[in-house]
Amino acid sequence: MNTQTNMGLASNERREQRIMKLRNMFNHQEVVTVESAVQKTGYSAVTIRKWAKSGDIPLIDTEHNNQPVVPMHTGNKPKWLK
Repeated sequence: MNTQTNMGLASNERREQRIMKLRNMFNHQEVVTVESAVQKTGYSAVTIRKWAKSGDIPLIDTEHNNQPVVPMHTGNKPKWLK
């Protein structure tokens, strides 16, 4: 593999790890809104929304009428909401 491929794979791995951390924080009720995730992680709201969409994480977006970033369903609903 060439260097660019390795760098691309490493970048994607970091992104996937950050999405998993975001999901874990949501599942443990450490973050519930996009804004709380921004404060806790230091990443921008745009980035958090992208990760929430990619990871099917229904964070509430207070900048968009308190709607979840992705629709909540049985598969992505955290235990603390059941």
